[in-house]
Amino acid sequence: MRVEIELKSGNLHMMRMIMAAAVAGLLSSTAFAADLTPTSPSYDPAATAYDWSGAYVGFVAGYLLAEGEHQAPPGFGTRPPYDVDGAMVGGTVGYNWQKGSIIYGVEGDFSLADMSGNVVLPANFRTDIRNFGTLRARMGYTYDRVMPYVTGGVAFADIHAGQFGTLSVTRDWVAGWTLGAGVETALSDKVTFKLEGLYVDLGDITYTSLGNPIDVTTEGVGVVRVGLNRRF
Repeated sequence: MRVEIELKSGNLHMMRMIMAAAVAGLLSSTAFAADLTPTSPSYDPAATAYDWSGAYVGFVAGYLLAEGEHQAPPGFGTRPPYDVDGAMVGGTVGYNWQKGSIIYGVEGDFSLADMSGNVVLPANFRTDIRNFGTLRARMGYTYDRVMPYVTGGVAFADIHAGQFGTLSVTRDWVAGWTLGAGVETALSDKVTFKLEGLYVDLGDITYTSLGNPIDVTTEGVGVVRVGLNRRF
């Protein structure tokens, strides 16, 4: 048997709409920043440009969405897909280096997550994600106080899966990879706000039911989140 989690078409469409809105906002904000750049010969960019370098800590909150499906072996029938979604909230720590208009750095985050989904036919086949985190590299291009960026690295999660209500349930930490993009803007000299989207592919866990090993595969997890960072 195999449990798979994939983005269903409706949620995938929603993710695309959200990311399209984020990209549109990114483009409009960078164009706006470019329009604000003075053209006077006396203008000194080095004296007015925002400095992104240094350490920061922050707060992050967002939404995870996916779809689960239990695939029974031949002769045991099929199980319909089930929604898997929920919220997350946690903290962030990172460090930026700046070289001209190029920003590069490292960022880690850890969140409590309430992401779950199940189907009852006849057992309660269920997948829960209780904790979620990433460790990623970031690279961006600054337009003074606006910085679009790309990011990628490792992701990890605390997953509970199995036939809930029975002894056929397991819990394990799994790891995988993540890629994404976002835009961050400075609200003040020390406080920044970000909007970020991630695609996450996590590893497998296995539980046993009636002596048979059952794999649980978590993949295609979409994350949309916002954050506030305090720079030092």
